[in-house]
Amino acid sequence: MMRLLVSGRNQQSDPYFDFDTRSSGKYNDPHANDAEQTPMPHPNAPAKPCIFCFLDRPILAESDLALAFADAYPISPGHTLIVPKRHVRTIFDTSPEEYAACFALAREVRDLLQARHQAQGFNLGANCEVAGGQSVWHAHLHLIPRYTGDTEDPLGGVRNVIPRKHKPGLSAP
Repeated sequence: MMRLLVSGRNQQSDPYFDFDTRSSGKYNDPHANDAEQTPMPHPNAPAKPCIFCFLDRPILAESDLALAFADAYPISPGHTLIVPKRHVRTIFDTSPEEYAACFALAREVRDLLQARHQAQGFNLGANCEVAGGQSVWHAHLHLIPRYTGDTEDPLGGVRNVIPRKHKPGLSAP
């Protein structure tokens, strides 16, 4: 079940984290005042605080196993990240249920972005490991709205991540 959050933050407790990622990134101890609360990362979280585990921006949508929020460095209007709630390194490290939840949430968020931004197309992808271009070590999908004219030649889409010497169907020089 997906919950869209058009404004504000969801204040429900999250069984997949030991802290509330949607507010202060602090452990929620009802018996302590705010000054006494300390960060308590998920057992799978890295030693250095993960920017997706200690989220500092509003949630666009969520399901029981995944979250969607705006990319901090968007490459187009509406660029959104979809992450599993549990900290894992790449999308391939997710459980089958988390993997399915991330892609199901991407489908739902696509409809929301279509309504808000009137995109003419989308790219959906994941950067995995150093050679794949990953820079944040928490699994995530990029859902990137595309617009007519946003690039001179969009043919090939994600195939253009690795520069080619020739286009498909043309013989090499």
